[in-house]
Amino acid sequence: MTDLAPSLPQPLKTPILGHLPLAFDLLKLLKECHKDFGDAFAWQMGPRYVAVFSSPEANRQILLEDAARLSATDSFGPQSWILGQGLARLDGQSHKRMKKLLLPAFHREVINGHFHTIKEITTTNLRSWQRQIQLDATKACKGLALEIIIKSLFDLSLEAFPRLKTDLRKVFDALMVESGKPQTFLRFLAMLKVPGIPNLRQRLDHFFLERISEPSSPNSMLFLLKQATDSDGMQLSKQELRDQLLTLIVAGHDTTATALAWLLYELAHHPENQSKLREELKTANISEPTSLRGLPFLNAVIKETLRLHPPISLGIRKALEPLKISGFEIPKGANVLYCPYLTHRNPKLWGNPAKFLPERFLGPQPSRFSYVPFGAGEHSCIGMNLALFELQVIVVSLLTSCSWTLVEQPTEKLSPTLEPVNLHLKFSPL
Repeated sequence: MTDLAPSLPQPLKTPILGHLPLAFDLLKLLKECHKDFGDAFAWQMGPRYVAVFSSPEANRQILLEDAARLSATDSFGPQSWILGQGLARLDGQSHKRMKKLLLPAFHREVINGHFHTIKEITTTNLRSWQRQIQLDATKACKGLALEIIIKSLFDLSLEAFPRLKTDLRKVFDALMVESGKPQTFLRFLAMLKVPGIPNLRQRLDHFFLERISEPSSPNSMLFLLKQATDSDGMQLSKQELRDQLLTLIVAGHDTTATALAWLLYELAHHPENQSKLREELKTANISEPTSLRGLPFLNAVIKETLRLHPPISLGIRKALEPLKISGFEIPKGANVLYCPYLTHRNPKLWGNPAKFLPERFLGPQPSRFSYVPFGAGEHSCIGMNLALFELQVIVVSLLTSCSWTLVEQPTEKLSPTLEPVNLHLKFSPL
């Protein structure tokens, strides 16, 4: 493949497997290649050619200017047989139609309506967190986020469906197994070894189609999705609803949970920022959901967390035709990756890039394509405002009830979101 992109630098590789043996620690490989080659480099993952970019100019081209020449269909890999045709896996007119149908469930007024739900579920979880000598914060945040998304989508308690909770955990485990195996065939075989996977699709279909067929609560996002119509007056089919619901759970739950875990870590690692936030809250009407968006330091802390720890640290596309990105030839069929993790830590773009400095977001905001935690363009995250609101409500609820300290320094793991491993915190009432 090197003859197809002779100027795109690559690390040393083995004759047949290429860079595949190096990809079991993908984050390490990304850092080393960026150090050696800069903002553009390539990998040969077995038969698959992978081009990786992290400059703002390349982000603009991949996410906006040449977006129609790049497909997101392969973003989830072989486990798509579980997820179906969710929004993140659609391209072109199918994607535009689906996004337009889903948007009413993400309007600001609807998001504000989740305020009390998020607050109540957080308060309930906090009682359990405070009883633990040290809390596995990543696991706890995933449990909290899953409860919130299930309540928001269906107006149902997750505890009423223990089998669903187990099955969704298997989906997340399958995603994590796959992200640890860089070659498609090996990933697929590894995924099949996850207990319960062979019957998983059938059980999930049964749960979702049952919820879709029965009357939905007016307080649920599902109610709004059932009412939505496209330009031809057509509503979402049951299968379309099923695929979108599962994708929203998988994509929305995991990314928000890992962002929350990193946010709690940074506030524990820099406790002075907990104090600053409590001072800011003294003058705010935190009983009103609209007031949370007007808290500059809170929002700066969230933005800085997403800069240092973007949950989606790699965005994956597939070239539908030969094209040039940042002057490099990309062959048809190649994987094209943009990397928020590297963009957000680029010293050319950010002063003291490795340091947690919320104050950097209190002044002029970064340029559009140098800060892309939610992507950009047609495929920008539809749940961005909901995710930010959820983080705001949860953190405010915690700050007004407790403080927390760091028990153990975590490590980073890319699987598939950027996850803190061995993040243990101690929560204490104020």
